[in-house]
Amino acid sequence: MGELHWVTGPSMTLPEILRISRAIHPWVDRIHLRLKSAPSEQLYHWGKTLLEVGEVDSSRLAINGDPQVAQALGCGLHLPEDYPGEATRQSEHQILGRSVHSPSSAVAKESDGVDYLLFGHVFASPSKAGLPPKGPDRLREVVKAVRLPVIAIGGITVDRLPQLAGTGCAGVGVISAIADATDAGLAARELKESLTSWERKNHG
Repeated sequence: MGELHWVTGPSMTLPEILRISRAIHPWVDRIHLRLKSAPSEQLYHWGKTLLEVGEVDSSRLAINGDPQVAQALGCGLHLPEDYPGEATRQSEHQILGRSVHSPSSAVAKESDGVDYLLFGHVFASPSKAGLPPKGPDRLREVVKAVRLPVIAIGGITVDRLPQLAGTGCAGVGVISAIADATDAGLAARELKESLTSWERKNHG
């Protein structure tokens, strides 16, 4: 349970994303640029700016939902569960991820040849208001159903990490735990150090 992914929030500005990216880059394994409903031109511009001045390289940046932009930038691609097209890798080295919400979906996406799965929402989350969380038990079921690394997301905080310790997940994804923190860098460091500590306890 060592990986830490940060997903950009829906109402964030480019300066906010750049500020946070610069602060957290020593601690995160992947930054997901998610601009739902934004035009491809904006997604490309923001992604290019992140690569140029956001202290993130192409191996750690994932473009959410737009294969063409990911290909143009030479970075990773992450697709939602209901993405209508085929999940295909644009290059041999591209990291490809997929969101899932059930064990059956996880099995189906694994057969597509992706590198990891993002499962949620595990806990109650502001971004999923009104929707019941899946919970750690459901996360455990997903992990057992596939051989791929499964990243848990949704309402995750440092205090809730112990509830995930027995699930077998490969790491966590967060939005507000970093974006809403007074010190984003410190928040990312605390999450990463806690994840690393749990990883040592389970596999050390």
